[in-house]
Amino acid sequence: MAYRDMLYPLMRSLGVFRLDGSTVVDMELASYQRVLEEAGQAIDQLLRRLFIATADEAALAKWERLLAIPFRPGAGIAARRALILARLAATATAATPDGIAAALRGGGLEARITERFGEQALDIQCLGFLGDLGDIQDVKDYAERMLPVHLLWNFDHGSLTWTVFEGMFATWSAFDAADYLFIDLDTM
Repeated sequence: MAYRDMLYPLMRSLGVFRLDGSTVVDMELASYQRVLEEAGQAIDQLLRRLFIATADEAALAKWERLLAIPFRPGAGIAARRALILARLAATATAATPDGIAAALRGGGLEARITERFGEQALDIQCLGFLGDLGDIQDVKDYAERMLPVHLLWNFDHGSLTWTVFEGMFATWSAFDAADYLFIDLDTM
């Protein structure tokens, strides 16, 4: 919206200014208009890039580089935003199961954490990836940086066997019709 279109109705509503193009106030507003519109455009651009929810492709790419998120050519905007937000919410000091689950979400993984106290270990059951961003090795590499170093951990990301596969799809046609990616099958 142009500066004039935004400001003039507000000033007219005060009932003090005539604003018909012939007053000193009109001339003063016109002199400010170009500078204020440029400042407004710069602020709009900053807000679009600063906030992840409104960031464009270029701004998301900068956030991803900043947070060491690997580039994924097929990832949608919503999935990229979700991963950036999760990565920003993750802290390396969250040593509770919920905190560790939040940290793993920052790596792109939805997981259930089970503690084995006597063995000082964690079982990490992979429930799925955030959007289409899943690569289990990237998640494991990220987890190594985020998980408490004094604990052992075991990833359970399931296994796709022929028995499981045949139980899911009676025929190859049914498999083709389901239109799954292999990453989808890995997390079922």
